[in-house]
This record gives sequence, structure tokens and C-alpha cells, in this order.
Amino acid sequence: MKISKLQTAVFILYFLLSLLFTWPLVTRITTDGFGHDEDSPYHIWHNWWFKYSVFDLHQNPLHTDYIFHPQNINLIYDANAFVFSAMTLPIQFLTGNVVLASNVIFLVSFALSGLFAFFLAEYILKNRALAFLCGFIFAFNPYVLAQAIDGHTNLTTTWIIPLYTMFLIKSLKTAASIGKFQISNFKFQILAAVAASLQLYNDFTYTTFLLIETALIFIFFLIREIRQKNFVSMYRYVNTIFVVGITATVLSSPIIYEVVKATREGFKAGSPLWVQNVWAADLLTFVRPNDQTTFLTNPWTPKIGTVEGTAFLGYSVIGLLIIYLLLKFVPKLRWERNNSYENLSRETASMERLMIFLAVSFFVLMLGPSLHYKNVFQFNFLGIPFIFPLPYLLLHKIPFVGETQEPGRMFPFLILPLSILISITLKQLFDIFTIKQYIRYLLLASCFLLIIFEYLPLPFPTTDLSSKPIFDTIRKDPENKAVLVLPLGFNSGNYALGHSPIGSLQFYQAYFQKPGFRGTVARLPYSAFEYYQKIPLVSYLLDPRNDLNTESLNKENQRKIFREQLDIKYVVVMESKYKGPMGKTYEILENILGARKIYDNGDIRGYRLE
Repeated sequence: MKISKLQTAVFILYFLLSLLFTWPLVTRITTDGFGHDEDSPYHIWHNWWFKYSVFDLHQNPLHTDYIFHPQNINLIYDANAFVFSAMTLPIQFLTGNVVLASNVIFLVSFALSGLFAFFLAEYILKNRALAFLCGFIFAFNPYVLAQAIDGHTNLTTTWIIPLYTMFLIKSLKTAASIGKFQISNFKFQILAAVAASLQLYNDFTYTTFLLIETALIFIFFLIREIRQKNFVSMYRYVNTIFVVGITATVLSSPIIYEVVKATREGFKAGSPLWVQNVWAADLLTFVRPNDQTTFLTNPWTPKIGTVEGTAFLGYSVIGLLIIYLLLKFVPKLRWERNNSYENLSRETASMERLMIFLAVSFFVLMLGPSLHYKNVFQFNFLGIPFIFPLPYLLLHKIPFVGETQEPGRMFPFLILPLSILISITLKQLFDIFTIKQYIRYLLLASCFLLIIFEYLPLPFPTTDLSSKPIFDTIRKDPENKAVLVLPLGFNSGNYALGHSPIGSLQFYQAYFQKPGFRGTVARLPYSAFEYYQKIPLVSYLLDPRNDLNTESLNKENQRKIFREQLDIKYVVVMESKYKGPMGKTYEILENILGARKIYDNGDIRGYRLE
């Protein structure tokens, strides 16, 4: 794809917007991680681990004993954003600063999301100004910003979605042509397959939704040709999907192999229907702002919380969608709208119908297995409880595709077609009322500023991830012994031990570069947690409110367990990270485990087990 000066300027504008929407991150870009102190440091850890495992340890990054030590665990269903991590490598190699590298790619990801949505919208609308608006809405909508504030790099990397959508649409459209367009068709098939494989390497959840989008687009094109009885094009559509699927499978074979291997070993990440029902979108979330917006009042957050409960479209977007429906269904306005179609190509009109189909489909699927309103999915009618079943019940039956835990995460696949539809609405309004060009730009700019006002989450939270001197001391130790960082915690999407910000403390491994006796993994079997619950003193360190039994106070026994079985040499206590009482933590380290204090700055203490 040839990048023009205009497209470069568009990317720069989106990048400047990313600085605005994440302010003051750029002022702390070398020391602070993006987002809250929990998942964000954990995701930045992934960027360090990808580099360290591949280039320093020369091992598969999907298997490790560097967290959940001394166990060797499988990270196949962790939040592996390998594409994001790979993009940080040049900066990591140049600067040695994983925080800086992660922040830069985090900002660039917003700009790329806007740029590729701009490409798709310009291809459909043939209007650069409206395409820029589409890219802005797609890249900076409240859902993406909520995921960004929680630090989910795999879910804020949305730029692959419009890129894949554009290449898939182009491959299907050129498939219906003949002669000279066949080479072009093959090129778009390969590009779509590359985009699909990038998505698989970056996030499994969006990959499953990408498969759904593929099926919907294929069905749309197929139905169109069936109605026209164009059976040659139907065959070419099937062939196109086959080529894209096979090529993407080959390109993604390393990670598909790991998934198959883990499945055969009994490790599955599928979620039951009731869990998916909990994590579905509530109707109210589409029309009420979340509690992270700066200027809008009267926020509402569902039971599942802000980050996964955000689906706010924006009042401007909702207003334009209402106008779109009026133009489409009110007889007089519909006549005016049809007249404005003289300025729309036949293909643009077809793409509009495709966007409607995608938007309606993903809106319904986001609602999950049953309808929710104000945190209620069981309603009463004449004293009889009932639910509204939805099509997701059928989707749930499809292996892999129907196993994703959070239907609400389909939001990027909804907002992309909606942003194109509201841009079509603006174009038709401008044509109906014969508005002059300079007034069009003024109105468009006003709409743009209104949406900024509705979406902006200032100040964007950051987390101090600067190194501490004790970590340098540990890193320089030639022995590759484990480090216990307190407060202690282990976490996955379904289980948790401890009460600490587990992800942020895991991040500090990027500085001391030794195995860590803690960890966060998105999906992990419960057996990995049972291992630690059988160690009495570990139970106390997980929660100092627990009682210390006789076995916990056996010095000889506990020292042998911690030094030999758990392979721990250093202990770092970070007092400010405790959310509850510390209890007798220091007494246990010094008297029971015989640890010698080697560092103390008032908030952080470092110990070595002699």
C-alpha cells in the first residue's frame, strides 16, 4: 500500500490526538506506564518477557518458570499481544527501556487505528474529511479508552480490524470481476490473510470476532449474488474465503500448534454460558457515559465494572444515528435521501447496506445470551419471571468462536460500521440542504469537537514503574535464584490468591531479571494455585490476616522449603503496595526464614536468604 503525503499527515494528526487523549502520559513517557496500577504493568511485562525469552533465554515465550515459580506454566491463553510486543523491540534494543518502548507503541497504536479506519472509510465514502471523522471515532471511542486505561494492549490494538476488513472486502469485490483484476484479487487475498494472522498472534478474543465478521461479510456478498443469479461470482467468493483461510492458517501455524497441543493436554479457555451472560453488554451502557469521561455527568457503570462495561457511543453519534434512521424510514425525508443518492455511487450504496448488516449483527451479539437492562436480565411479567433469549445462544454452540468470555468486547466491530454510517448521514444532510463547502467543514469540525468533548478522559492515569536500586543488586547476582516480592499474589481470569496489585509487582521482574515467585496469567488451571496453598507460610504471606500454625513456625522446615523447594534467594517488601495489614511479615522474614536485610529506603526493604 503506497502511503501518500496526505496519509502521512493524517497519521500525524491521529498521533497528536493520541497525545491529547492520554495526557499527561507523554510528559512521563520514560518512567510511567499507561493506565492503572494492575493490568497495565502486567501487559508491559509481556513486552519485556517477549524480548527476554526469545533473545536472551532463547526459548519459546509461551512456556515459562519465571512466574509462578518453580512451576513451568503454559502462557498460551495469557494476554499475549505478540504484534504489539514485536513493535516495541526496536526501541527496547536501542534504549533498554521497556516502559518507553511500550508507551511509544501504545500511542502509535491509536494513530494506526485511526489511519486504517480512515483508509477503509475513504475507500467506501470517497470523501477524506468524512473518512477522517470515521477514523477518529473508531480509534478514540470510550470502549477503547476504557481498555487503554486498564492497560490492555491486546484490546487497544484495534488497527488490525479495519485493515483486515478493507482487504477482505476488496478481495471479494475483485473476485466478482474478470480478466485483469484476478492478480489484484490474489494480492488482496494474501493481504487479508496476513492481517488475520496478525490478529491471531495479537489477541484470541478479537480473532474469534474477526471470524464472525468474515462469515457476515461473506454471507452478505453471497446473498447479493444469489439475488442476481450470478453463480460465477458465488464460486469466486467461496474460493476467495478458502484462500484467505488456508493462507492465514499456514501463517499462524506456530500458535495454532500451541493451542492444539494445550487442548490435547486438557487445557481449555472456553467459558460457560452463564459467564458470557455476565460479561455481555447492558442496553444502558450504549446511551450512558462511563465514569471515566471528563466532562459528561450522570455516568452509569454496570456490575462488571467500567473497563468491560463500557459501550457508550457518544451523544453526537447517537443523534446522527437517529437522523440516519429518520432519513431512511420517514417518507418525505426518505424521498429527499434517495435524491441525494445521485451523489453516491452504486457501490457505495451497496457498502452502506453491508455496514448496516454488520452494525445490526454485532449490536445484537454484543448483548450476549439474553437481554440486559440496568443490570437485570430476568424480568417479571404478571409475576412470572422470564428472560429475552438472543442469537448468542446459538453462537455459543460453535467451537472456539462461541467460547469467548466477553461478548461486550465486540464493540470495535460495532463502532467501525456505525462510524461509516454516520458519515454517510452527514454527507446526505449536506447534499439535501445544499450546504456550501466551507460551511460543511465548519459543521464537520463542530461535530468533531463535540465528540472530543464527549469522549475525553482527562487526566489519563499513569503508574510509576521506575526501577529501584535493590533490583540492580539482584540483577547483578550471577546466581539465577528466584525473587519473592511482597505483598504476594497469584491471579488469573478465574482465580486469585492474595490481595495485592499482582500485575504491577510482576512487572519489576523486567529490572531484576530473575525467576519470580508470583504471577498473573489470563487463563490458568486451578492446579497451579493449589501448589502454593499447600505451603503453610505461603498462605500467611498471601494474607497476613490468616493464623500462623505450628508448622509455619518451624524454622528448619520453612527455611528448607523456601531455599530448596521454592528456590528463593531474595525477598523484596514494598510497603506502599499493601492494601491490608502486613501483620508479622518482617518478623517472619528475619526470625523464621533467617533473611538478612540488605536494603531499606523506608518504603522498600530488600532481604537475602543466607
